[in-house]
Amino acid sequence: MKVLTVSNQKGGVGKTTTVIQLAQFYAYKYGVKVAVLDLDTQANASWSLEKNIVTQVSRVLMQDCSSINLELKTNLSVFSADQFIANIDQLSIENLIKNFEIFKSKLIANQVELLIIDTPPSLNKSLTMSLLVSDFVICPIELETYSLQGIQKLFSVISNLKKYNSKLEVIGLLPSKVDNRNHLHRERLKAFKEQFNNLVLNIAITSRCGLQEALSNRQNIWDLKKASARRSSAEFSILAELVKSKMNLEA
Repeated sequence: MKVLTVSNQKGGVGKTTTVIQLAQFYAYKYGVKVAVLDLDTQANASWSLEKNIVTQVSRVLMQDCSSINLELKTNLSVFSADQFIANIDQLSIENLIKNFEIFKSKLIANQVELLIIDTPPSLNKSLTMSLLVSDFVICPIELETYSLQGIQKLFSVISNLKKYNSKLEVIGLLPSKVDNRNHLHRERLKAFKEQFNNLVLNIAITSRCGLQEALSNRQNIWDLKKASARRSSAEFSILAELVKSKMNLEA
């Protein structure tokens, strides 16, 4: 089983949207058995994927879940954020990782092939634990000054944590919420590529009303008939294929 964390130490950059779309594409288009672990207290991924919720994060991560009978019968299973994860910093990293490993063993027993983790936009034990147990991390970025600062902070954290998790691989930076009509966005995208070289992925997620409508209506984006939804669907299809290749995920 592969573990993918989606992260940036700044909110509003498209993390949750990326989690939702990748989960839906892999589960429904590729036939991959996917689980989503929502560690963001805003619980937006849990809301959008509500019909797929199995149980709450606090039941599987904040305690020993050995006694829980976990039966995942569909290709997409969601472990939702709840009010108790606000207390996650009260646990030690060691206990969190121990609980995660038990949870992971149950996912593997259910033939889950990919776990995607949605993380909070700040450095806390949720994010630290996620990076310590992950195989890969992808970082959505908004083409704004503060997003750049968030990435610089995150890269510093990743660099430190790789001392303890040497297998962690950065898939890349994903330009998100891009407005191609905005000359500042075009200039900043060019600057990001110059500064971070090959780390910027060769696909950008454009800000489109069709994408927002799909999220608001809790729909698969490819089910919407409007042109903007089709364009967003095409972008996420390219992203899903690229990430699949980077992770060597069989589908």
